[in-house]
Amino acid sequence: MSFEQNVLVGEKPQTVNENSMQELCRIADDMELAERLVNMKMAMEITTLSRRTLLDMEERGEFPERVQVTPGRTAWLLSEIVSWINNIPRRSNYDVCDAPTSPSEALILKVARARRQIGTGKYRFLG
Repeated sequence: MSFEQNVLVGEKPQTVNENSMQELCRIADDMELAERLVNMKMAMEITTLSRRTLLDMEERGEFPERVQVTPGRTAWLLSEIVSWINNIPRRSNYDVCDAPTSPSEALILKVARARRQIGTGKYRFLG
């Protein structure tokens, strides 16, 4: 039985003493809690935003600031990006608009023309 199998079934491994096992568990816990750095490409993938949008939002203070990793490299903290995503309002004012009480005459004419064109076979994918 391997070391991993011994740990999974709760048996004490024969080759590793108690202190080193505790040290390994502590290191594993520290690794799980360690902060991750995210570069521009990963931030774009995580947020589905473009490079320009991320930079503009960061400049306006609407997105987390990057940290200086080395003199030539900056990155975001993953926890800050996740927190930003979790705090996006679920509903925004962009999708709120008043529905017209009745369609305009121009819209009625456009719909009628589209129906005629579909009926004559001009647009084979519609209808």
